[in-house]
Formats: sequence, structure tokens, C-alpha cells
Amino acid sequence: AWHFLLADAPRQWAILRRTGRRRKDQGKEFGHMRRAPYGLSVLLATAVCAMGQGPYSVQVAETAAPAKAMTLHATGGVTIGPHSFYLGGRGTLAPMDGLLVFGDLGWVEVENWDGGPSVQAGAMFTVPSPLPADLAIRGALYKPLIDGDLSVTGATLGGEVSRDLETVIPGLSVYGYLGLDYTVKSGDRHVHDVLNAALAVGAVFRFADRTSFYAEISHVYDPFVGGGVRMDF
Repeated sequence: AWHFLLADAPRQWAILRRTGRRRKDQGKEFGHMRRAPYGLSVLLATAVCAMGQGPYSVQVAETAAPAKAMTLHATGGVTIGPHSFYLGGRGTLAPMDGLLVFGDLGWVEVENWDGGPSVQAGAMFTVPSPLPADLAIRGALYKPLIDGDLSVTGATLGGEVSRDLETVIPGLSVYGYLGLDYTVKSGDRHVHDVLNAALAVGAVFRFADRTSFYAEISHVYDPFVGGGVRMDF
């Protein structure tokens, strides 16, 4: 599946450049959309790949390590799936020790549908861990504003585990995510809700004091790959 995604990447870039296309056959396209990926992250997802998270947001892109109060960072990345391409950014704030709140804003292109903005908001809280690793609970709400007759709204909730590998490779941390993605799709007088497992694995590599890269693979309904850069302030 991953070979297919990488080989198909040029077509995903073409999708990003192709806007304003309308459906020509309503019944045919609606059937196609039922097969398209509409779950999150968004993880390795997504994933990235998601998982958290699926095609509508930046992927998890974060370790479960406890955050320090009043720290802020920004993340920009891409999420690529078999039928979609997402490019966007995320702002993350720690209002207190161990708690992160975040918001995403980006642009998503889905095959056979007009592209549009996509938003997401969520939080992650680090919990005490009996393991030699960090544990966190992560949840988010997302809403792609894709132009067309189909409306999509979703939510994710899951757990994340991560560990730094500083003693092996300085600056490297790895993480995994497991959760559920609930999506409601409505259009053409139909309402359809779907509950999927969200899986993701990824790595974060800090190569400077305030700059890191992340890479993630996730599966929410379909497989996703993604990556990006993070800046700490």
C-alpha cells in the first residue's frame, strides 16, 4: 500500500492544482465518495497516518511527552492519501503543564470534488505512565469545508505512547497512536455515519534548538503518509 501511495504522489500534486471541478454524474460520484477516505488522523496517519488523523488535517505530529506551561509551537505539513491531498498548519499552546490545545487550518483536495479549507481543534493531555515511555490522551473535532453537496464532520479520540531515543540517536523520538474516528457525512438527502479504527506511527527529529521534522504513516479507512516541520517559540 505504501509503494502505491509513493508512486501515486505526482497525481496527488495534480489534484492540489486542479480546482473548480464539479461532479458530472451525481449518482456515480456519490457512490465513489463512499469509497473515499473520510476519517481522520490524521496517524501513523496519518496515520499521519491519525491519525490522528486522516485527509483533513495535519497528522498527530506530536509526541506524548509532557509539555511545559505557556510554551507555543507551530507545525506545517502535508497529508497524502490515495484520493486526497492536504496542506496546512497547526498552532499549539500549553496552557498548563501536561496539557496541549491545538488548532489546524489548511486546504484539502479530494478527488472528483472541489477543494476547500479544512479546520480542526483538539487537545492532548499527558497522563502518569507505568511504562518507560510517555502516555497521553488525545481528542479532536474536524470539519472540511469542501465545496459541493456533501457535508463531512468528524471527531477522534485515542491514546498515544512515545519515547525518546536520545541515547541511540540524539534528537529522535518515536510515537504510536491508537483510537477511534467517528465521521458523519450528509448530502443528497442521505446521512451516513462511520466509526473506524485510527492507527498511526511516526517519528520526530529535532535537528536544532527550535526546529524539528516529523514523518508519519497512518490508517483511517485508507492509508496515509505525511510529514512536515515544527518551530518552537
